Amino acid sequence: MDVAVGRAMRLGIGGSLGPLRLGVSTRGIGGGIGPFSAGTSWRRGGKSDGTVPAIFWLAMLGFLAAAWPYLLGTWAAVQLGAPSPSAARSATGWTLEAAYLLGLLWLASRAALAAERARSERERAEQLAFAKTAARASGELSDLLGRRPYGVPNPALPRTHRLLIRFDDASLVEPRAERRGGPKVPTRVASGYALVSDHGLTFVGQDRTVNWRFDKLFDLTTGDDWVTLHVTTRQLVSGVAVSSASLPAFLRALHWGTVVAEGADLSKTRSAADDLAANDAAALAALTPESTHT
Repeated sequence: MDVAVGRAMRLGIGGSLGPLRLGVSTRGIGGGIGPFSAGTSWRRGGKSDGTVPAIFWLAMLGFLAAAWPYLLGTWAAVQLGAPSPSAARSATGWTLEAAYLLGLLWLASRAALAAERARSERERAEQLAFAKTAARASGELSDLLGRRPYGVPNPALPRTHRLLIRFDDASLVEPRAERRGGPKVPTRVASGYALVSDHGLTFVGQDRTVNWRFDKLFDLTTGDDWVTLHVTTRQLVSGVAVSSASLPAFLRALHWGTVVAEGADLSKTRSAADDLAANDAAALAALTPESTHT
């Protein structure tokens, strides 16, 4: 990079970096790339010396953003009496340029560390929210299985049915095509809550209520956060979606309902629910170690 004080200008600096050249003075700004050059006067009525494409001016701005410490240092050195060119002039320019680049690297590293810290905090917050939801769902399931294994009456269910557990923030799932002509996939179509009873699963929404009877159930399919139930009384294969954190407890609740509907022994169901609750509580405690000291 060769920089010199402009002689034809009243006061200014100029320089080059590879094929790029740039000069700035009290009269105007000029620059070039290879054999092409252009300039603009600061004075009113000044006209450009040529047609300058946008890429040229972007290159000029990039050059100025990268080289201004060197240009400033060499200009200041000459103003203080250093010959042009000279070792003192170049040393001054490169010293400022090196300090500038080191400062940019430091700022970039700080920004990268801050971004990584923010990403880690977001991930931890997401993991903590997931663990809290899972622990709450499995804990409630284990508690209800211990206190009222055969459920209680509920006004949303027929009189002969008994509610085992309720899942809020549930959605009705039905097959829908994501695009015209595409395959149908389980899709949330309505919001509401789900009731697991001793007779079946019931979804209650604002406009729709759908039931799946356990004695008519012959297959069950699970996804990341949904369950579809295949029953003999309905051709449409639909189901219920809950949060992915609540899904393990939801599946245990469905098993609980089928066991009660069949009149089978609940001991293994209780043990599985207790194990799930213990595992979820341990996972939550691992993410919140301060809770062990309170």
